[in-house]
Amino acid sequence: MQDELTLKELILAIQDYARYFLRKWYWFVLGALVLGGVFFWNAYKAPVNYAAPLTFMLNQEKEASVGAGAILGSLGLGGGGDGGGNTSLKLLELGKSRQVLGRVLFDSATVDGKTQLIADHLIDIYGYHQEWEESEALKGFYFGDKMPTTDDRTGNRVFKSLHSKLVSEENGLMKMTVNELSGLFDLRVKTLRPELSIVLTEGIYSQLSEYFVTASVSGKEKTLRQLRERADSVKTELGVTEARLARFQDRSSRVPLRQETVRGQELNRQVLILSTMYAEIVKNRETAAFLLASEKPAFNLID
Repeated sequence: MQDELTLKELILAIQDYARYFLRKWYWFVLGALVLGGVFFWNAYKAPVNYAAPLTFMLNQEKEASVGAGAILGSLGLGGGGDGGGNTSLKLLELGKSRQVLGRVLFDSATVDGKTQLIADHLIDIYGYHQEWEESEALKGFYFGDKMPTTDDRTGNRVFKSLHSKLVSEENGLMKMTVNELSGLFDLRVKTLRPELSIVLTEGIYSQLSEYFVTASVSGKEKTLRQLRERADSVKTELGVTEARLARFQDRSSRVPLRQETVRGQELNRQVLILSTMYAEIVKNRETAAFLLASEKPAFNLID
């Protein structure tokens, strides 16, 4: 039967280990210094990234959309809705889209005292030219003052590379998340230059909000334009008919004939129909304009 370890034996064993470690203390100190030096050197050599965070929220009234859809639907024009879906998810995907980020990258900004396109700042700061030394097409490449056209293969290749650097899941410069409980969006960009981080964050927020609002109400704005055009057309026709009725009344005031009376009644009916139609269109136009203004999404900058 194996003997059990007594308390005294346990204490003696601990004392033996302690004396051993005390005799070899310098090795442990040396090891700690080496590891600490390695971590310090890695931290010292690692590039410093400057973060520019921004918090915002989106206000979007759904009740107004229902009212506008009912009114515009009654006119046979449709409400021009956005198709429903998760608004937060749409906003997150739009924030990473080339449509939005392209507007940001091909806007100019001043970084380190130099004014040029943000895309060209990224090329300089992240050393793309060193990577492109072996490529004749990319060597010394800059966008200059414009975004690439559809047939510019070199420009689109670089644009795609910069877009990927911004939105890459692993180490992308840009991150945007949403808190489902509060509805607050967090947008932050980390780059090697504080000025570049700031202009990128502000540019993404500005272009994203503008694009989202425009896309959300584009269908309803088209419907409102149709109502305005219809109102102008009916108003013009009403004016012409009223002028005909006035001329008729001037001619027939002295010689009232039966056939002239029939003509007068016809003109009066046309004026009445057009007046009623015009009044109804104007009412719907103004109502649609009010509902469109009240349902337009609003971005609120929090911090």
